[in-house]
Amino acid sequence: MDYCDHTAGVASDYFWFRAKLVLVERLLQLAQIPPAGRLLSAGAGTGEETAVLGRYGDVVTLDAEPRALELIDRENHPVRGDVQQLPFVSHSFDAACLFDVMEHLPDDWAAVKELGRVLRPGGKLLLTVPAFPSLFSGHDRALGHYRRYYRSGLRQLLQDWEEITIGWWSAATFPLFVASRLMNRKRDTLNYPQPPLWMNRLLYHWLALEAGAAGTRFSPLFGSSLYAVFRKR
Repeated sequence: MDYCDHTAGVASDYFWFRAKLVLVERLLQLAQIPPAGRLLSAGAGTGEETAVLGRYGDVVTLDAEPRALELIDRENHPVRGDVQQLPFVSHSFDAACLFDVMEHLPDDWAAVKELGRVLRPGGKLLLTVPAFPSLFSGHDRALGHYRRYYRSGLRQLLQDWEEITIGWWSAATFPLFVASRLMNRKRDTLNYPQPPLWMNRLLYHWLALEAGAAGTRFSPLFGSSLYAVFRKR
């Protein structure tokens, strides 16, 4: 979760954030990271994903916001830094995980170059990014986003990497997402619909099913987010 989401009072059990942890787990399974590998969680935010990442290896968390790092357990080695200029030696990680991070970076090409530098040969890059540039809205601006992505654009960004999987997520809520973004295209606001408890649970289970299908022929054909796993050549 972004630190600004945290300060806006968004709960960690909000259906979208909770279901994204299921997607994170699925991407880690698809990446097939070596046992006891070293994982970089870059742009970790408030660090909810570290509980999942920790089951797959030793985690180092990095974020540019010091107040976010204060919320992360010391055992996850929080480090303040910039993804575009990583403060780590070359070839020091087996995997790098950036979950809704690339869109926050002024220079995503520089970030990809740096991630390639710190990954070992054959290292895995796990990503989620917001989809469809045409739906860029005030919500994106309020979150500090520079862009949204098409699948073709993400592939172009990672053209020197080997693709393991790439696909869409969050199709179940896509109509509501489009309506919300169109309504707030010009208004910079963190507008999260607040469903009743029963609907929050239903949406979580629906998105969790989508997450579990990532990388299979049952993966959705569209969605408000893109996921990807790539291998360093």
